[in-house]
Amino acid sequence: MEILGKTAVVTGGAIRVGRAIALALARQGANIAISYRTSSKEARETIKELEHEGVKAIAIRADISKAADVKKLIQKVIQAFGSIEILVNNAAIFYKTPFEKIKESDWDKHVDINLKGTFLCSHQTGLHMLKKGVGKIINIADWAGLRPYKNYIPY
Repeated sequence: MEILGKTAVVTGGAIRVGRAIALALARQGANIAISYRTSSKEARETIKELEHEGVKAIAIRADISKAADVKKLIQKVIQAFGSIEILVNNAAIFYKTPFEKIKESDWDKHVDINLKGTFLCSHQTGLHMLKKGVGKIINIADWAGLRPYKNYIPY
């Protein structure tokens, strides 16, 4: 897929891997929308870096575990750029949860963000992509799925 001039959404795009993905796509000429939940300062800094690459970029606060937030996220991106051709499902939570201290709420938080959020973003964006007849959805995963990290069981 030619990336130049396309619009990419990178969930969790303000920090770490998501930021690197957003910058790499911008360097290939894609306009970028990043979502963030709590990293507003980092999101503003990332937007400046993306714009420095010569592309249009926006940051949108969204809790991807909530369908209404995801719907608003995708609508705002389409309003700003007209279309979405690339979705990178990158957002995830990852915090220490020793086996002896795991609570049901820890499990629920991880599933809601890391799994349900990916589904909600893919579904909402996929509906748009189906109408347009074009699009790519990329899901980021961690090798911890095959070799779990000690003390990070829900992740």
